[in-house]
Amino acid sequence: MIALVKYIFTVLLASVLLQSCLFDLHKRSEENTYTKTFRDTTYTHYVHDAPGNDDGGVIHPSTSTIIQERDLINSYDSVLSWTYPDYIRLGLFEAIGVWGGNDNYNLAKGPFGAFPNPIPKTSTDYRKSRDGVVTGAIYRFGIYEDRLRPKWKGEEIKGLSYGIHLYEMVIPDAREEMEMVGFPAYYINWRHYFSREVPYQALKISFGFGINSINLIYAKNPFESYYLNLSASYDVGSMAGMNFRAYLGYAFGNNGADSYALSNANKYIDNYDRLYNEDKPFVSSPSLFYAGVGISLLDFVNLPEELYVEYKDQPISGLNVGGLEVSLLITSQRSIFSLTTTRPEDDKAIKGLRLSVANTRIELPLLDYRVYLGTSALDLIILGQSDKSEELKNLSFDLGLGLEDNNNEVLMPQAAIAFLPIRAGMFWETPLDGWVLEPFIQYAYYPSTYFEVGGKVRARIFDDSDASMNINFNFGFITGNMAGNMETGTPLDDDDRFYELADFSSVYFGVSIGFWDKIFRPEDLRYNK
Repeated sequence: MIALVKYIFTVLLASVLLQSCLFDLHKRSEENTYTKTFRDTTYTHYVHDAPGNDDGGVIHPSTSTIIQERDLINSYDSVLSWTYPDYIRLGLFEAIGVWGGNDNYNLAKGPFGAFPNPIPKTSTDYRKSRDGVVTGAIYRFGIYEDRLRPKWKGEEIKGLSYGIHLYEMVIPDAREEMEMVGFPAYYINWRHYFSREVPYQALKISFGFGINSINLIYAKNPFESYYLNLSASYDVGSMAGMNFRAYLGYAFGNNGADSYALSNANKYIDNYDRLYNEDKPFVSSPSLFYAGVGISLLDFVNLPEELYVEYKDQPISGLNVGGLEVSLLITSQRSIFSLTTTRPEDDKAIKGLRLSVANTRIELPLLDYRVYLGTSALDLIILGQSDKSEELKNLSFDLGLGLEDNNNEVLMPQAAIAFLPIRAGMFWETPLDGWVLEPFIQYAYYPSTYFEVGGKVRARIFDDSDASMNINFNFGFITGNMAGNMETGTPLDDDDRFYELADFSSVYFGVSIGFWDKIFRPEDLRYNK
């Protein structure tokens, strides 16, 4: 699990960093400048007394002299600006579970088939037949699309766009030699909208080409690994950056003998699956006719006409869209930072950590749209460490899951990892400006399982159109099993002690910071405009 966490965190972090290269491409600004000039006119009056007496009824010439002066007081420029989105699609992450690979090597049984079984890919157990929901998957990170506006006989062809996926994996099944990796992948897309109201519904036809640039470092030939991907999808979105898609497609490509994709394949591929003979180097020509269903988070899609609507007037479907939330937890467990502690009283105050990535909330028509359903791409929880029975201590240490402190005590980490957990809750604006109360319940089902009930007190500390940050005070109770629905492909799957070892439960309190975490107000929602 630790290796899986490192892998997922690395990929997500790399995607965020790579996508930041596109940051300046996501908007355009227009400005009009007016020069305003203020003038002030000054009049000076001089009155001269005429000599002698004035008789009543006799009109005398005026005794005042008027001198007029004009002075320029101020002149400055007044600038009016408008900011618009400048993309058809801008997304962080998409996962698609697909059918079409060899069902003797099913990849995963996670939600939408989106995530592989957390077994090291270099293990022969990774390739064993298992009860998977799908045979393979397609993963995309760092997604960008802009308009393509060719003309035919003087008329613009509508619905076309060009795009780039900074990192894409097309995986027919659990055999690594069949993977097709685009780093990056380029696409031409055409969309026809059936509904132009949120949630949008559209048919999309795509033609893509991917090349694995990692070969520039590892392979003799940079074009050792490439593929084509033709697909059609029915898209529903974009609701607070969440989209659902159904796919039909065909992908085919080549992984040469020196490609990075096959650098480790010979270490664990069995004789039955070998694609070469003794006189021919190992190569693969993967192909996949597939059907699939997918989900994407922090993935925002615009209609062409919405590119002329200011950001502040764009339709909003969720009270919260969050990029990353990092929490420090106080629990009833022993601290994960106390392995070198020799006395229990020296245990650290902070017991654990929590990391939530790509948090999305979709509002429901209940209690004035304050109730929501939501999910996260990844929810990683480390509550701390706890003692187990002597039998389980030995088992945990034999498995490499236990940690030994200076007292030679073996401690078992109390942790869980979840992909796309189901979350329900509500947002209440408190009388304090910028403070929000959020009670919630959450259920995770893959690969760990847990149930959680809790709440947050959230404060907006930085709020901007491009970035935002919040501080949250968290509390709750969580119980579950770290192993959950995970399959190791080993005899441990039939060993009840393994799942007993992975049980956990704890009350927790904590504080967290949300980065790129936008909390909207009820009046911002499209339902209330």
